Amino acid sequence: DRNMAAEVMSATDRAQLNDEVRVIVLKGEGRAFCAGLDLQTRIGKNLENDEEVEALKTELRDCFDMIMRLWDSPKPTVAAVQTYCMGAGMELALACDITIAARDCRFGSPEVLYGSGAIALLLPYLCGPKRAREILLTGNDRITSEQAEAWGLVTRVVGEDKLIERARECALEIARH
Repeated sequence: DRNMAAEVMSATDRAQLNDEVRVIVLKGEGRAFCAGLDLQTRIGKNLENDEEVEALKTELRDCFDMIMRLWDSPKPTVAAVQTYCMGAGMELALACDITIAARDCRFGSPEVLYGSGAIALLLPYLCGPKRAREILLTGNDRITSEQAEAWGLVTRVVGEDKLIERARECALEIARH
């Protein structure tokens, strides 16, 4: 939601301005990395007035800005992705320089199933236009970590019990150089 986007952007800004921070590690808290935008509030709802339309535009712009803040980060970024990485959450992970995923993670872009679409369109850049179209047009939300790695969406797949350890090791290696 908008609050999460604001928190991620604020944390990213603080990290980018702090000379002691050499690498930014992004991880989800709780059961999933990120399930994407809250589309449940939009299902079956027609935007009936200009105020609702503007609120949606603002929410999408905030999400886009959050994703691009990581994509354009002057400091290296590492995503540690567990369980579910869907929609805008997947774009957030893709925006990072390195994405390490737990073996049992599922990726996808199910927005089309709810009458929405991708926000930043990073997929074609990373996995090619044909694969990106397949994912985005079908609403595929069952992409395994291994598929994501083969398609260039994930850098490395590890056991869930090693996810944070591997992400930190990667960040420390980058920071040393």
